[in-house]
Amino acid sequence: MEKTIRPLISILALWAVCAFVTQSTAAEEPKPKTLVLFGSGEDVNKAQIEPVGANTSVTSAGALRVRTEPNKEFPGVIFKPKEGTWNLLEYAEVSAQLNNVGTEPVRLYLRVDNSNADMWSNSNLQSVILKPGEKRKLSTFLMLGQWRFDKPITLIAMRGSPADKGGINPSKITQVCVLTDSAKTAQCFEIDSITAGGQFRTLNTDNFIPFIDQFGQFIHDDWPGKTHSLEELREHQRTEEKQLVENPGPDNWDKFGGYKAGPKLETTGFFRAEKYQDNWWLVDPDGYLFWSHGIDCVRMENATPITDRENYFANLPDTNSPLGKFYGTGNWGPQGYYKTRLPYRIYDFSRANLIKNMARTGSR
Repeated sequence: MEKTIRPLISILALWAVCAFVTQSTAAEEPKPKTLVLFGSGEDVNKAQIEPVGANTSVTSAGALRVRTEPNKEFPGVIFKPKEGTWNLLEYAEVSAQLNNVGTEPVRLYLRVDNSNADMWSNSNLQSVILKPGEKRKLSTFLMLGQWRFDKPITLIAMRGSPADKGGINPSKITQVCVLTDSAKTAQCFEIDSITAGGQFRTLNTDNFIPFIDQFGQFIHDDWPGKTHSLEELREHQRTEEKQLVENPGPDNWDKFGGYKAGPKLETTGFFRAEKYQDNWWLVDPDGYLFWSHGIDCVRMENATPITDRENYFANLPDTNSPLGKFYGTGNWGPQGYYKTRLPYRIYDFSRANLIKNMARTGSR
């Protein structure tokens, strides 16, 4: 649902995409700059252009037209600096203005490279699928987050932070690639420009901690659906209940997600795999066939370790309070900080938020 509370692990993942709006930890930022790496007119010769499994030409409007050759692996075009490398340390992203001038949908990749890069290492990339005639701007972040601390800070037992640099060094960009997938027929697209732009926002290290609020959310940011109070927590529940009523699911699904309009096998009361007409199928407890496609490891808890980092969290409850029962002990640490620090103390924000909401509504 759009307006459910983000637990801690989701907040860490969202740091890379949320807009930073809280003023208490942000210094005054300069206006964003733009650096043209490739463009029309006087900017057309700013980069060396190397076709890869493709042919290129310049249109009357100054765009670079790329026509790929059939059955080539990741065909497209590579843009390289005239000399040395590009230093893009002061920019947040690289963007390309793209246009599918072919007759079929095309997936385009925008890849930003360090030395010895490919599609899986020493590069950052994003992709987009363009319909015939569709134009779109595609951007690839130069770092995982769009923030920088104003001075060094040490954060323990975390997979990421707002200022993570990611997999490449923005100060030594060797090339920017616009590529597509291999196809049996030629594909045709245009590149109007490639620019470095955006800007990093500065986090005030001295005011950064604590950075997780009482609901398990990142303090120094805001987004649609963030919970700011217990009253909003209740309002989000009402919104979710309304969404469930308005979107009950397909009429031809049973309560387990089985396909009621399809074959009806034996009702066993259990999920199972069964061979039907020479093919193996998943069968629900009422005997209807179904596909299983979705996330796994879903459970009604989302505990996070707090040992040695209690100060990261604002307003952790007293152990003797009603919410104190959501403290626990973690005994699993295959890697990272807690691998050699078992057991460790944990707190479960997800279940605590459910109890907070029940206490407000009188539910049990």
